[in-house]
Amino acid sequence: MNAPPPKSELGITFSANKDGSRIIASLDPLNGKKLPTLKTLKDEIALQGFGDAEIPDSGLAELLKQWEKATQSFALEVGSIADAVVSIDISKNKLEAYLTIEKAKGGQRVTLEDVLDKMKREGLKYGVIAEAVKKAVAAGEANHEVIAKGHGPVHGERAKFIVLIKEAADRRPNVKEDGSVNYRDILNISTVKEGEPLMRRMPATRGVKGKDVKGRELVAKDGKDVPYSSRLKNVKFSEDDKNILVAAMAGQPVIETDGMSVDPTLSVDKVDISTGNLEFDGTVIIRGDVLTGMQVKVTGEVHIGGMVEASRVEAGGDIIIAGGVIGRGEVRDDEGKQNESAAVLMSNGQIQARFVENALVKSAKDVIIKDLVSHSEVLAEGRVIIGGKGATKGQIIGGIVEGYGGVEAINMGTAGGVSTKIRIGAPLAPLKEKQKSVEEKIHLNTIKLKQLQAALVQLMQKQPPDEVTIKKAQATEAILEADALDFATQLNDVNMAIKRLTMAKAIAKQHLYGGVELTFLDKSRLIKDDQGPSQFQYENGMIIKK
Repeated sequence: MNAPPPKSELGITFSANKDGSRIIASLDPLNGKKLPTLKTLKDEIALQGFGDAEIPDSGLAELLKQWEKATQSFALEVGSIADAVVSIDISKNKLEAYLTIEKAKGGQRVTLEDVLDKMKREGLKYGVIAEAVKKAVAAGEANHEVIAKGHGPVHGERAKFIVLIKEAADRRPNVKEDGSVNYRDILNISTVKEGEPLMRRMPATRGVKGKDVKGRELVAKDGKDVPYSSRLKNVKFSEDDKNILVAAMAGQPVIETDGMSVDPTLSVDKVDISTGNLEFDGTVIIRGDVLTGMQVKVTGEVHIGGMVEASRVEAGGDIIIAGGVIGRGEVRDDEGKQNESAAVLMSNGQIQARFVENALVKSAKDVIIKDLVSHSEVLAEGRVIIGGKGATKGQIIGGIVEGYGGVEAINMGTAGGVSTKIRIGAPLAPLKEKQKSVEEKIHLNTIKLKQLQAALVQLMQKQPPDEVTIKKAQATEAILEADALDFATQLNDVNMAIKRLTMAKAIAKQHLYGGVELTFLDKSRLIKDDQGPSQFQYENGMIIKK
């Protein structure tokens, strides 16, 4: 057994106990010597080789207190000794490994061999960052430092369809965010010549496998290779490249799902008794008016340079009118039936006009009216904007105006208190049903993924491992993970749609007059007097003025 080290000039010796975990101070009485300071004591501890040990000031203070009163030699425990501790954590997706080193406290410092041995036991085989390991060992400590990185699988991208003609991406007149419209462009539509390239299909890309820090291969899902739609009209494939779509005839390019069609175009001076009703598979330009009692029905867009009287206009695309829309009499009779004398506009696109009176207007997108909506029924699945930026006109008088995305006008109602109904927001039930459906899909997919991952862990623990079954399970895992991302995107889209509807506003830039009834979803509020410039929104089940 080694003899204890000699006492210092201060008459104190620091040593480890038998198991090397504690520090013991052995002291002689002062016998008239001056009591050392705390700093002097700490310097002595360092000189005796325990400078890195865990010795709290409170323990040293107690030592000095007892030493000052001591009349004979004594020993006192003052601190602890600990070797460095190495731990490695691996992220849930097994794409990163982290090193933590608890610094030695008077004990054995960490060595590179210690860390490498720990890495081996944890199964780290891939993506090790050697410099990070060496740096941590040299420092003697580390706090969750990244020492290995794998790379996740890169799933292939779905086939893309790239538009090759400039105007096709937005064939409507120049509609700005503020609702202002460039009416000069109403009779100008984009057209293409026969043989002109329209669209390029970029094939789906293959997935790239990944590898985690334990060296496990991660299966990637190939992108979905979607062909051009079989429902496209008046187009054909380029003879030089089957991924390029070209016009088979002259006409108006129309972007479709997974492709592009070309609508034939027809130009007429007017629609009246002399021309008869107009039905056309394509886009129509009417340079003049659509007179009372006539019908226009087209699959594409309708561009009208004049007026629309008490007639009916239906379009698969936008309806753009340079003049106004004037029906005769009320839109509905006392029993709620539609009057035949009312003007009717029905569009799967956007509707624009200078003014609308005694008309039924329905749009799958936005309705943008420059000056006036009077005693009409207007429904837009997007926004209704009456009067754009800088406009002095833009009034809603009487009738019902409903915009799922909001209603904006310069003035709503009249000083005389004409009954005017403004409705905001779409029925939420369909969106709520879709939200519930997607959430159920996410729940079921999560259960399947957890069960598969648990089975995969068991498969990999078997000796020898069944590589064929493991690869099949990994392929299924990649599909489920890709589905999880798709479902998350769908849920986010639905949630954002619900949020947009609940955030839709009713905005009157100058006057919101008495007699206007505001309805948001299931709540209504009757305005009794002029509110001036106003903005209302639905919050927490109430209609709030902002």
